[in-house]
Amino acid sequence: MHILFKALLKILLFILSCSIVHASQSETVSFMLENGLKVIIRPDHRAPVAVVQIWYKTGSANESPGKRGISHLLEHMMFKSHNNPQLAQDFWQLTRIGAKRNAFTHRDYTFYFYIADKTALPRMLHLEAERMQGLYASQQSLIIEKKIIREEFNNQLSKDPFYFLDDLIYQKAFPDSGYQYPIIGNFSDIQKLSLQQLSQWHRQYYTPDNAVLVVAGDVNANEVFHWAERYFSPITKRRGNSNNQQSTLKNNHSNTPRSEIYYILPHRKDRSTSTGKLLMGFRVPSIKTAVPQQDAYALEVLAGWLDSGVHSRLPRALIWDKQKAQDISVRYSLMTRYDSLFIIEAMPLKNVSITQLEQAIKNELKTIRQQLISERELQEVKNQMIAAEVFERDSTFTQAKIIGQAEVIDIPWSEDAKYIERIKSVTAEQVQEVLNKYFTANNRITIIQP
Repeated sequence: MHILFKALLKILLFILSCSIVHASQSETVSFMLENGLKVIIRPDHRAPVAVVQIWYKTGSANESPGKRGISHLLEHMMFKSHNNPQLAQDFWQLTRIGAKRNAFTHRDYTFYFYIADKTALPRMLHLEAERMQGLYASQQSLIIEKKIIREEFNNQLSKDPFYFLDDLIYQKAFPDSGYQYPIIGNFSDIQKLSLQQLSQWHRQYYTPDNAVLVVAGDVNANEVFHWAERYFSPITKRRGNSNNQQSTLKNNHSNTPRSEIYYILPHRKDRSTSTGKLLMGFRVPSIKTAVPQQDAYALEVLAGWLDSGVHSRLPRALIWDKQKAQDISVRYSLMTRYDSLFIIEAMPLKNVSITQLEQAIKNELKTIRQQLISERELQEVKNQMIAAEVFERDSTFTQAKIIGQAEVIDIPWSEDAKYIERIKSVTAEQVQEVLNKYFTANNRITIIQP
């Protein structure tokens, strides 16, 4: 039965992966308006739904001291910005008909999205075109949104007392880059930000030649072109070169000698979190900065090997076998404009100290650096990763998001069609090579919260 299941899984993966490649190559359409706005259309006619996403090439990494948090604050304010009373009514009408709408700020980008009945497509595009033209909001709404952002942070911290550690490891890892700034911002800066500063930020970055519009779902390419041309073409570009970035942004990965960063926070008095937490990070390249590019895919496979479920390498070794951790996970994003972080996050068992857990992680990394992953285990890891990827991409929204995330960091959307094949091509030797290349003591950042 086990052999039969694996055979059927392979057949299913092959069929689904082929359909994804076919869709991205033969059905996806892209064009550029004269003002520099790139429009990408991914038809998916399985349901009468349209997904609209607009991505701006600006995030917290573009900020500087005094403006930390301006990207996230502007994202909030854009939902209060309506210059046209009829469009303001349409905005709320979308909610009443069941549309989903939201936005998200990242280090590299800010994006806004709608998911609605396909008949709402013109209204969604009209609304986003209006918001691209300017910030129209009151001082009172600015005061309210500043309070909401602080409440967001407090809510996150109440759910996860270690929430701030992620910001801290980025601050320590990238001290000379905009990646050091927390996405939510600095509250002293946020309190001082004015509507005029927000409008200036909007004029600088919310411009068609610094944006990517992705439309997916039960849509017709000619129809999308018609509405995009009608609503977005009148907007003039303001940047000249959308690839220009602030001086705070630079390639984080270089051959400059480094030393290990080790940071211990004061002991928490909260007894509910007395076991503490450990973040161990390694500065690694992304798909954009990796040389060769295959390093990024090898790191992706490594992340899958170390943590793709309760029976993957690190949980099996440190939770079940050696009983050092109560929880351990791995995070790596290959889709970033500059270098990324490979983060191992762990909490010790109550009878285990953080230093004991730290040493156990180091020992495990040392062991896997010295021996190749077996071909059988490597294939199982790849199969699991590909299966998860294929089923995730069954979502029309996710298909659009993958396209937008790639394009906004200047990776062609067509690269997405190669993802599965590149994962399949990763060898055991390449996994070991990135381990030896990047997982060194002088490239390690350790954050400990006792």
